[in-house]
Amino acid sequence: MPRAKRILQSDFPYHVTSRTVNKETFYLDLERLWKFASMRLHFCSFAFGVEIHAFVLMRNHYHLIVRTPNSNLSEFMCYFNRELAKEINRATGRINQTFGNRYFSSIVKDPRYYLALYRYVYRNPVEANACKSVEEYEFSSLQHVLGIKKIEFPVFDYPIVEGQWFKNLEWLNASYKKKEKEEIRRSLRRQIFRL
Repeated sequence: MPRAKRILQSDFPYHVTSRTVNKETFYLDLERLWKFASMRLHFCSFAFGVEIHAFVLMRNHYHLIVRTPNSNLSEFMCYFNRELAKEINRATGRINQTFGNRYFSSIVKDPRYYLALYRYVYRNPVEANACKSVEEYEFSSLQHVLGIKKIEFPVFDYPIVEGQWFKNLEWLNASYKKKEKEEIRRSLRRQIFRL
């Protein structure tokens, strides 16, 4: 069965994730990998005109919330993953592919769903026991949003979401209600995110 055609659009953000082959680690310390990814995202924000809303780098995958005003998600992601893989391979001496399958994306049209996704992305390190709270995790654009550290790429707020949800640490750190995380994961498998 052929894979579904990707929906390209410019109005709404996407959740994008890409994982390494066989869920192996990136074979590079996260600090160096963060630097490589940050430089690429900085370049892409201008070269492809993408708006990065959130980025979290994990040991074997990353989560990205991005809007593509030029409807060019495929071109952006092809460049970003290819160049990031080249940097990793150069730094580690590896020659084989870094990422397993093609990246996965889901469009987020509803502000409530966006907030659920935003929280899910920033809670990912907490859920993986990489840190105790969202603000502790170094390899996350949330550190920039909170003013803890500066990063190389610009981070955008989503204009249709009202209030200060983006900086509400109590909300971001709150544990999921029963089945909430699984519902979000199920929704991320769809081309259009729906809870």
